[in-house]
Amino acid sequence: MSSFKAFVPTQEPQETLSQDSLPPEVEKMLKYFTYMCIGCVAAASWDVLSHCLFDFDMLFNGRLRLPLIVYFVSRISVVSLLFMEAASVGIISTAPACAAASTMFSVLFVTGVASTTFLLFLRLRAIYINNTLIVRTYFFFWLTFVGCV
Repeated sequence: MSSFKAFVPTQEPQETLSQDSLPPEVEKMLKYFTYMCIGCVAAASWDVLSHCLFDFDMLFNGRLRLPLIVYFVSRISVVSLLFMEAASVGIISTAPACAAASTMFSVLFVTGVASTTFLLFLRLRAIYINNTLIVRTYFFFWLTFVGCV
């Protein structure tokens, strides 16, 4: 005899909100947020398209080192976060879908911020390679910043 149990929902599904049921102030803020997301996606798309040959050259003709890996992790996570935000604008869903989207936003945000600020640390370290006080201080700042994110 099998011990398989069918999934039976124990709660009624939550009501999905639509833009029609939002107060006018929230609709106005959502409209501005939509415009801001479209502008950010346009800028990110322009950046990716204008640098794709350079990125391709770095990836396949360069040496695979830590800065290159961090650079691509940073680009992928930030661009993915922007596209995910733009795709989800105006979609107000049920609680389980919001929880999954919130988790993905959080992962992409933390990855993007940590990798982008680490790139800044690598650049600062390259400039101040002989000044260990500045390098150690900024590394401490980077650890503190990533820990707070």
